[in-house]
Amino acid sequence: MKRDKVINRALSIFFTILSLAWIYPVFMIALNSFKKATAISTTTAFDLLTPETFNGLANYMHALNEQGFASAFMYSLIITVTSVVLILVCCSMCAWYVVRVNSKISNFFYYLFVFSMVVPFQMLMFTLSNLADRIGFNTPFNICFIYLGFGAGLAVFMFAGFVKNIPLEIEEAAMGILVWRIKRGLRSLDGVERYVELVDGEFGAYRRHGLGSKEILVLQPLTIGRECWI
Repeated sequence: MKRDKVINRALSIFFTILSLAWIYPVFMIALNSFKKATAISTTTAFDLLTPETFNGLANYMHALNEQGFASAFMYSLIITVTSVVLILVCCSMCAWYVVRVNSKISNFFYYLFVFSMVVPFQMLMFTLSNLADRIGFNTPFNICFIYLGFGAGLAVFMFAGFVKNIPLEIEEAAMGILVWRIKRGLRSLDGVERYVELVDGEFGAYRRHGLGSKEILVLQPLTIGRECWI
């Protein structure tokens, strides 16, 4: 018992130091953003702020007013939002089809999506940029289709794993009665109460062994948004 406590305490200290070392470069970048341009060099980049090097918010105002940071941020926001929405809608439907149809053709495309995750972006970066320029998909408003093709592999893989664990009875029941009405307590119909308990039991076991609906809806946009943000 004491040995476990000592090991846990040692691991906590180790990972605390490791996390601080990981955060330190980010902290220094934020710190240097308040310095004057002449105070940032290879020899002074890791120095703390002093009254002589402190530049206040002048760097941020310069970036907003003269460097076009606000417009660049808006373009990145447009690209990220449109790409995330497009990938979520298209890839969720594709994953459902791949899992529920379960034919040789659907399995072939599924493994094709999985294989695309293995290919490094550097191998297709120049070819993809050249293709986007040729077909006119190089603007902030339609480059989302490029991100759809590049991010479909991971999204289909994750959604397929999610759909595989959803009981087929839920989809069959949805053809006759809305699932949200069942969850809101319409237990007056014969057998509905038993079915609600069955659904709760199925999802309870699923949540213990895999990603739930809330987790997949949070994890997917964050993962895709991180990849799309430029």
